[in-house]
Amino acid sequence: MNRAPKKIRERHWLESLRNHLPAIASAAVKDSERPDFILSVGQASIGVEVTEVCRPDLEKQDSLEARICDNARLEYGSMGGPPVWVSVLFSAVSLRKSDVPAVSTMLARLVHRLAPAECPGSAEEAFDWDNSDYFPDVLASVAVRRVPQLDESFWAPFSSGWVPTLEPPDVADLISRKSPAATSYQQECDELWLLLVIDSFRVGSIARLSESAKAATYPCAFDRVFVLTDHRLLDELTVACPQA
Repeated sequence: MNRAPKKIRERHWLESLRNHLPAIASAAVKDSERPDFILSVGQASIGVEVTEVCRPDLEKQDSLEARICDNARLEYGSMGGPPVWVSVLFSAVSLRKSDVPAVSTMLARLVHRLAPAECPGSAEEAFDWDNSDYFPDVLASVAVRRVPQLDESFWAPFSSGWVPTLEPPDVADLISRKSPAATSYQQECDELWLLLVIDSFRVGSIARLSESAKAATYPCAFDRVFVLTDHRLLDELTVACPQA
């Protein structure tokens, strides 16, 4: 499960910001590193630092889920099964590193049993206590499809469970992590913006911005701070220059 390189993802989110803000939609963009991008708007320059929200606890879960699917895919391949498209919905049960080998093997065997004999075809099974001897409780359901155009197996993990809420202290912490470098960034541009990204396609980044977090004021060195949730929603936070 390869992810796009960091700079490509950052440019992706910058373009979403530009789509939300007509004032910078036609601005020339210069790739930089300190900050990530510099926009030219008339005679002014705007530096934009992009950072993806990352919750370590969920990032770890995301990594373990991906490892289980990768291991199970390899084990399934060694069983000689046909190419399949597998959707694995993980439950809200927390995973441990020690769970990976056993769950991977159980998942591979489960997919091998579910793989349809006919192509096209599909099969699905969900966890319940009646099948707990071969269906681990860290999995909520497994769906297996065979399609004619598939020449190798594709396995995709998904997560269920609660969506964490970002409260004012969480947002303040995210901003503070970027603040030490802001002073040097300001020397490269007339204005400095921070774009915080919530990417719901990454388990480690799934979150919801609370109403109190939207209403709070954050002392920081950035002139403007935005929170972009996927591509759909852009919130601008209130900022204030810290007291000297």
